[in-house]
Amino acid sequence: MDDLFFSIDYIAHKAGDTAQSMDFVLSDNSVNRYGSRVITTGINLEAFKKNPVMLWGHRRYSEGQKTNIIGKWENIRVENDQLIATAVFDEGSELGKEVKRQVEGGFVKAVSIGFYPKKWSNDPFLMLPDQTDYTVAECDLWEVSLSIVTGKQIGRAHV
Repeated sequence: MDDLFFSIDYIAHKAGDTAQSMDFVLSDNSVNRYGSRVITTGINLEAFKKNPVMLWGHRRYSEGQKTNIIGKWENIRVENDQLIATAVFDEGSELGKEVKRQVEGGFVKAVSIGFYPKKWSNDPFLMLPDQTDYTVAECDLWEVSLSIVTGKQIGRAHV
């Protein structure tokens, strides 16, 4: 149980934003392609807000033990059922610069939350009609990554 770590991916960013101040939908209450979902109000943001790390693909390190930290998240907030934050890229990092360029060019559009599940359930009361797997009712958010693979079938822009 101590080694559990989950990630759920989303495609979403506000059209017209520059990558320097781009808002992303990090999570919402909808069902992902795996048939599960995370309840937004159950995401504990306390530790994440103290260290709002943006990684590349959930990897802490790359070849040669270089960090994969590409930026940070600011203006972390919940609007309706969406967890939203503003991406700030570390342009002092070669990887951060490269990913920023790819986001600006529309080549990378997905984010993925890395979290530790604390409470999950298959209770039918918590399941949506198209849901086939568990509902994460409570979790600790650890990091949010830019990613090339998405768990959401349909992208949504934050507008």
